[in-house]
Formats: sequence, C-alpha cells, structure tokens
Amino acid sequence: MKNKNICKRVMCAGAAAALMLALAGCGGSAGGASTTGAAYDTAAYEGIAVSNNTVFTESEAPMAEELTTETAAQQAVSSRKLIKTVNMSVETAEYDALVAQLYQTVEALGGYTEYFSTSGADTNRSGSMTARIPKQNLNAFLEMVEGNANITYRQENVEDVTLSYVDLESHKRMLQKEQERLLQLLEQAETIEDIILLESRLTEVQYQLESMESQLRTYDNLIDYSTVYLNIKEVVRYTPQEQVGVWDRIGTGFRANLYAVGDGLVDFAIGLIIHIPNIVVFLIVIGIFALIIRAIIRRRKRAEEKRKQERALLQQVYMQTGAGTQPGMALMQGEDAAPENVLQTGERDKTDEGKP
Repeated sequence: MKNKNICKRVMCAGAAAALMLALAGCGGSAGGASTTGAAYDTAAYEGIAVSNNTVFTESEAPMAEELTTETAAQQAVSSRKLIKTVNMSVETAEYDALVAQLYQTVEALGGYTEYFSTSGADTNRSGSMTARIPKQNLNAFLEMVEGNANITYRQENVEDVTLSYVDLESHKRMLQKEQERLLQLLEQAETIEDIILLESRLTEVQYQLESMESQLRTYDNLIDYSTVYLNIKEVVRYTPQEQVGVWDRIGTGFRANLYAVGDGLVDFAIGLIIHIPNIVVFLIVIGIFALIIRAIIRRRKRAEEKRKQERALLQQVYMQTGAGTQPGMALMQGEDAAPENVLQTGERDKTDEGKP
C-alpha cells in the first residue's frame, strides 16, 4: 500500500511539472510572436502609427502618412511670405454711397485707407483709393466691392519674398551674435586703440541691424496687409459685360452707341443752356463789329458816288468849254489835277478869243 501511495504522489508531481512547463512554453511562444510582429511592423512602416491610443493596422498606416504629408504641406504654405496686390476699376451710379461704404468696410475689417483722391463734378466724378486690408480679410473686401459696383477691370498679383525674408533674418541673427561678441570684447579691451576699433565695428553692425530690421518691418507690413488699388468712376449707365455671341456683341454695341448719341445730345442741350449768357455777349460784340463795318462800307460808297458825280460834272464842263481831249487827260492825271487843268484851259480859251 505504501508503494502504491508513493507512485501516485510521484505521478501527480510529474503531471504538475509537465503542466507548468506547458504553460511556460505557451507564454514564451506568445511573447516571441509579439516581438516578431512588432519588428516586422517597424521594418515595414518605420514604427507603429498610434493616435489617440489607437493602434492602426497595416492598411490604416498609409492614411496616417497622407495626413502627415498634408499637414506638412499646409505648414509650408503658411510659412511662405507672400505679398498680394489687387488692381481694380469699378463703375457706380451712387458715388458718395460707395465711397462711404468702402471707408466703413475697410475700418470694419481691420485695415486702413492709405490714399484717396476725387475729381470731377455732378454725375461725372472719379476717385482713386489705396486700401490696406489684412490678408485674411482680403476676400471679404473684394466680395463687398463686387456686390456694390460694376467691375470693369481686375488684376491680382502675388509676390513670393520667402527667400529674401529668410536671408534677411539669417543675416540679422549673424549680426546680433557679432554684436554680442563685440560687446564682450569691448568690456575686456585694455588699450585705447582696441576700444576705438571695436566701437567702430560695433557702430557699423548696429547700423546694419537697424537697416535690416526696417526692411523686415516693411516686409511684414506688406505681407500682413494686402494692397488694393481701386479706381472709381461715376456713371449713369453701367458698361455692359463682354458678350460671347456675335449677335449679342452687335446688339450690345448698337445700344451703347445709341445711348452715347442720346447722351451727347442731352449734354449739348445742357451746355447750350448753361452758356446762354456767354453766347449773348458774343452776339452783341459781333453785332457791334458788324455795325462798324457796315458804316465804313456805306461811307466808302458815298465817297465813291461823290467822286463819280464830280467826274460827271467835270466832263460836262469840258464838253461845254470845248476843251477837246483835255478832259480825258485831266481824268488820267487824277482828281486833284483836274480842276487846275480846267481853269488853265478856260483861261487859254479866253485869251485865244481876244487875239485877232
């Protein structure tokens, strides 16, 4: 009986030992599989992608890589230094209202008006505005302009100054380090020559730093605030947009020319009425000159008639005195010589009559 009990105990101990070894083997194999899988994933995707404590499978890892690439691209775009400029020409039938709305919108969007001028009168005014708008609000400003005026011209220009900006920043950092080093050396300098030399170089470095800081501030202002050049024209009728079809273009051009003719006639009538006082004064002056010229012409006609009468009278005298061809000679010699010749001829005739 004792031998049987001993055998049973040995068998139970052996079974327990075999069970423990089996459990240990399972645990070791599970751990080895996990390590191998992790190594495989690392070799394939350079690390397991984890987000919000969630482990992505092999099919989900490329999606995480795409998100990372997109984020990097957005960061690259946001870090670029871009200067945006917009040139626009607009028409409006309500000039004062549009100008007031432009000022209000610029102020509401956090910008400012850099320049404004206006010219003209009545319904033919024109203006020029230069507005600086924060770059994030530029589209809102342009939408407001398009919704309240007729756009006849628009041009947008984007200038990338990233390289210049980065170069300036790099040079600035180098100068700042040099400035710090010069200050340290200046504290340690013992001779006057060294002090003068260091101070001279320090002055040059400070001047270059101020110049670069000024350029960087100018760049920052141009980058942060987009520039909008706006030309405003007051009109009674908007310029039609360009038509695609041939007949549409013909109809639009005909209506535009017809309107221009009517507008020209109206302007002519208005100008004529406005300049009536000038026209009256001009007519009065012309009338006075005409009367003077007419009086001069009448006077000359009377003098000419008088001369003709005198010539006719002289001719009759010559005929009566029988002077022969003397009247013709007197007429050829002129009016002043005629009377004298007549008297001389008359005296000769009387003398000849007294002779035997």
